[in-house]
Amino acid sequence: MKKIIAGIGLAIVIPILLLIIALASLNKIITEEFIVSQLERNMNLRAEVKKINISIFSAISGITVEGLKLSKRDSNADNAIPLNERKLIEKALISMDSFDFQLNFLAIVKGEIQLKKLILKNPMINMIMYDNGGNNLSSLFLPPKIVEGKSIEKVENKEEIVQKKSEDEDDRPLSVKDLPLSANLKEIGIQSGIINLEVQKTRQRLNIDSLNLVINSIDIVPDDLKNHNSIKADFNFILKIVSIESKDEKAKLIFKSNAIVSPFIPETGLINPVINYKLTIIKDSYLEGMAIFEGITNSIPLLKNAGIEPKGLTEKAILQNDVETEVQYSNGKIKILKDSEFKTKNFDLEIKKDSSITISTNQHEFLSALTLSKSESDKSLENLKKFKLNKPESSEIIDAILSKILKEDRLYLPFKSTGNISNPDIVVNLEIPSIMDSIKGVILNKVGDELQKQLNKNLPGAGDIIKKLF
Repeated sequence: MKKIIAGIGLAIVIPILLLIIALASLNKIITEEFIVSQLERNMNLRAEVKKINISIFSAISGITVEGLKLSKRDSNADNAIPLNERKLIEKALISMDSFDFQLNFLAIVKGEIQLKKLILKNPMINMIMYDNGGNNLSSLFLPPKIVEGKSIEKVENKEEIVQKKSEDEDDRPLSVKDLPLSANLKEIGIQSGIINLEVQKTRQRLNIDSLNLVINSIDIVPDDLKNHNSIKADFNFILKIVSIESKDEKAKLIFKSNAIVSPFIPETGLINPVINYKLTIIKDSYLEGMAIFEGITNSIPLLKNAGIEPKGLTEKAILQNDVETEVQYSNGKIKILKDSEFKTKNFDLEIKKDSSITISTNQHEFLSALTLSKSESDKSLENLKKFKLNKPESSEIIDAILSKILKEDRLYLPFKSTGNISNPDIVVNLEIPSIMDSIKGVILNKVGDELQKQLNKNLPGAGDIIKKLF
């Protein structure tokens, strides 16, 4: 019995001792220099680490790396200059207060390093989207061309760069085989992230704040993407749209989403350009100063002159309830996959399925409908009454148009918006043939009555002929 107990004790104690020894050795293996060298050997960037915390409980709780900064690659990274001989990074493209990672327990005992979990805390990403659709970050995650002072790039005809539009850009395609992914990696997360995105073509700044992201259920095998190519992602964030020139905040949209996606193309290993998301836009999100709303009223001059120019369209439009929708992202273009209705105090905006907008250019095509609130509709209808009293000759024409844009006593304006969203082309869909028929009838009646009066006055009996024409 004593031997059995002793055997059980040894079976428990020995792995613990091995773990303690392994963790003790990690203090010597996983250093600031080690983390930086691993990043710079595998990716086309320069890295900086302030401090690493490893404890006896790190196999369970994880290891914390503080003060990580990533920037454009330079001679320090190319030549593996020791950290104590480098100047600190001043303009980081990506930085974070810390990141925690957890290693595979069995791999530690074997003396191997296998990443199991990675959580980034308070990261900040500064991204520029160029006029040609490229950006200043994608090249960071490609393999480096020079490591420890030696060129390792294999130049093939298909990889040659034909034209380079910016020294920050790199035309080499990013493949899953270029990423240091481990089959043991089970979770990646971001806590309280900030992304500053400058879109050069539209002169806008998109600020993504309070970004929380969890990517789990990771099933990625680079050599078998046909059967292992999926991840589950849950995230939420706040998007602010700001004009670079005026610094005015044009929108604040609060999002949460979840998706199961196939992030890579099985045949090539390249990043999948088409991803679908279920997206919820949260109550209290808002838009302000949208040029679309002004374009709607301007597209019907008669009604605008008659008093239909709702002041509520120029006010801040605050969402009154959560809106659930589905979107597709592809090469910078966002496409709506289901009809979605946004209710605000002054109007309801419906955006139809297949509407889209391209982030990098602001080019859009919205199939939409705007329904004014009851109070805004009543104000406009009251103005119309006054207008008709002052100009009774327009009454029948206005009534003919109103018959097509009143829906349950609210003004309803279906429209199509295209072009640049900051200066859109608006076409209001008012069943024009039907309206023209109504207006034609009104005009012909007016002309017919007037002709009949004139003819009866100057040519008795001619009025009967005119009646047959009209």
